[in-house]
Amino acid sequence: QDEEEKEAVAAAAAAAGGSIAPLETCPTKLIINYLPQDATEQKLRDLFTQVAELESCKLVVNKQTGNSYGFAFVNYHTHEDALKAIERFNGEPIGNKNMKVSFARPQSDAIKGANLYIRNLPADADEAKLRGIFEKWGSIIQTK
Repeated sequence: QDEEEKEAVAAAAAAAGGSIAPLETCPTKLIINYLPQDATEQKLRDLFTQVAELESCKLVVNKQTGNSYGFAFVNYHTHEDALKAIERFNGEPIGNKNMKVSFARPQSDAIKGANLYIRNLPADADEAKLRGIFEKWGSIIQTK
């Protein structure tokens, strides 16, 4: 796996457990989920700087297509600004989706038991096939 893939996996894990409470989170770094595929980093930056100046903004994209994977990170200078952004943008429509904005958790091996969401599965992918593929990495509680 390259670094971007590792970041994407870690972000998916963080997204599964992100919350408004800053416990075990980065107090200024937010994860934004449910972004449309055509989202751009500049549009995201323009949107979130309506709250306050950003320290950084990173839209995670597919290197080959340039399309958004549907999530991004923004980092504010203060915890208060990050809270304002959550209050302002969490649940806000963007394209045909509603954004989920929450505190990002730091990358860590300590993130365990997170949900894993997999898209674009073949039509014949059933629970037995999924379990066969993924059980070697840990217990599967539920598939849908």
